[in-house]
Amino acid sequence: MSGLVISLKADEKFLVNGALLINGSKRSQIRVGSDDVNVLRLSDALHPDEVKTPVRRVYYAAQIYLSGDAPESDIKSEVQTGLTSLAHVFEQTPLMPQIRKAEKAAAAGRFYTLLCALKPLMALEAELLQIAPPSICADDTAPRLIVPNAPAALHVTQARPKNHVVPPRNSRPFDRVETAPQGHPRETLTLIENTA
Repeated sequence: MSGLVISLKADEKFLVNGALLINGSKRSQIRVGSDDVNVLRLSDALHPDEVKTPVRRVYYAAQIYLSGDAPESDIKSEVQTGLTSLAHVFEQTPLMPQIRKAEKAAAAGRFYTLLCALKPLMALEAELLQIAPPSICADDTAPRLIVPNAPAALHVTQARPKNHVVPPRNSRPFDRVETAPQGHPRETLTLIENTA
């Protein structure tokens, strides 16, 4: 089956070319076979008050296009500029494939695919910035991003306490270690590869 396939919960609302539609009383899927149709599930829509970080700004710009509130010509350059900035930030990290996936989707005009690529980064970004994740990530129990071909533990930090112990694989994907030598508190964020 080719094209974009979107799973919908019972009574879930979604936009098709700016028109609001509501799914029936049962869970279903829709397939969008044409490239000129824009679909946005409202459960994937970021509230304007939550657009406070770089990843969220790019996500929101793509969302504006999918909702029919702006033409592609106005949005495409903003998205490309934002993704270029994110590529510089995430360069040399295991998260770079997500950015590359988003860049390819933007270049092809597949903005829903771009949203899917950036959504897990928003949860991780919120964790790193120590802010609340956006409401669209509320269904997730913890931010998860599967990084292919990555070692079991990735340390997202510049400083790590001596004698740092990597948490066991069955722990939460993000664990904080709040001890450091000489009694100075320091926080280390450890990303554990999700093998489930």
